[in-house]
Amino acid sequence: MRKSALLILLATFCTGIAVAQSASHVKYKWKDAQGSLHFADALPPEAVEVGYDIVNAQGIVVKHVDRAKTPGELKAAQEEAKRKQETQRQNDQQNRNDQQMLSAYATVDELAKAQLAQIDAIDQNITSAKTGIANEEKTLADFLARAGEIEHNGQPVPPTLTKHIADLRNSLNDHNAYIARREAEKVDLAKKFEVQQQHYRDLVKAAKEGH
Repeated sequence: MRKSALLILLATFCTGIAVAQSASHVKYKWKDAQGSLHFADALPPEAVEVGYDIVNAQGIVVKHVDRAKTPGELKAAQEEAKRKQETQRQNDQQNRNDQQMLSAYATVDELAKAQLAQIDAIDQNITSAKTGIANEEKTLADFLARAGEIEHNGQPVPPTLTKHIADLRNSLNDHNAYIARREAEKVDLAKKFEVQQQHYRDLVKAAKEGH
């Protein structure tokens, strides 16, 4: 038993020596700009710049280290990583949106009905704005008539009346601009909804083909 134990200790000791010797013989190799191969026990700056291999005592490459990147390359790599991250985030968000849409609407007709409700809401807003414009135009006409009558009598138009007229004109411009924006929004939504409906059909088709 004692002899076996001594043999085991001796084998362990020899293995440790071999590992230590192997570690002490680890070297670096690299090729310079001209393609010439170099070896060294210590890592020189040139090898870091061009990239190098770590080799063991048997000359086997145990690890490759790429060359050091320039500041411009590092910045480009960071920007590319950010771009990929943003693309992945958008893809994940699109997948969540797709699943929510499929869960919310059993058919494309249900989706179209919900979209039409959004268009109807815009139409109601436009109708209300037009009603307000009609009332303001009537009031403005009355104020202008009063101002004209005052001027016809050779009297100055009161500042308060002048201000009312200016405020109404500004309000009318704002309401007309609002209606124009909502009308443009309707057009954009109609195009968006058409694409969304086709996307819904594609998702349903892909799901069926997947099964």
